[in-house]
This record gives sequence, structure tokens and C-alpha cells, in this order.
Amino acid sequence: DPSAMLMYSIGGKVTSVGSGMSTVQLYRGNNLKISWNLSGSSAAYNFEGVQAGIYQVTASKAGHVTRTQEVVVTDQAVTCDMKLQLLGDVTGDGQINMGDVAKIYGHSKGVAPITDSYILQCADVTGDGRVNVADAGRLSAMIRG
Repeated sequence: DPSAMLMYSIGGKVTSVGSGMSTVQLYRGNNLKISWNLSGSSAAYNFEGVQAGIYQVTASKAGHVTRTQEVVVTDQAVTCDMKLQLLGDVTGDGQINMGDVAKIYGHSKGVAPITDSYILQCADVTGDGRVNVADAGRLSAMIRG
């Protein structure tokens, strides 16, 4: 199949809060294909020489929740922009405050369910795989110091 030999690219921008290094990795299945280190709060990456197929792009940064997106490469270059959020930053505004606590509390009471899987990871402050009142309490205590 001649199309199997065609090469494309997966690229985009990773945004986050604060300076420091973030890492973007490209996986095909469980196999790491390539890894890039990026600096700053907004940086571009580009994985070249990618064959058609299904990939996972993972972005991580200290203090932030790791994000993974599935990317399907068919017959052209693919753009995959990713925003990393701090653990507890449920509103996505780059800050951790009582607005985030309120969102977690609303979710835990069923008043305003959080449906985005990445935001649910950001809301799981206790790291127990669930978002509940304990997360709201832990985040509130963190804010108060």
C-alpha cells in the first residue's frame, strides 16, 4: 500500500500557567515515538514524519494535570493544541480560588455536573479517582493556607 509510506505531521501549541518546562510526547499504542521539552507558558511543537494512524499526544508540566488527546492522522497534517491546567483549577482561569471550590461542590451535589473528563481530573484534588465534597474541602483548605 503506497499510502502507508506517506508522512505527515502532528503539531500545535501547549499553553499553561507560569514559566518552566512542559513535555509533549507522541505515542502510537503503548510505544513512545518522540518527546519534546518546551519552555514557558505557551510553546509550539511539531512531530514530523508521522505515518497515517491513531496516536496519543500527551502534555505534562509540574503542578499541572497531564492531558492526553487521541489524534487520527489520515491524509494531512493534524493540529493538536492543548491547554494544561493546575490541579484544582476547574474554571480554567489559571488561578485556584473559591470559584473552583464552588464548581467542585456543585458537581458533588449534582447541581452542576462536570462532564469534561479533563476538568474532572483537575477537580480530583484528593487523587482518589472521584470528585466529591472531600475535594472541595481539600481545595478550600489549600486556598486558606
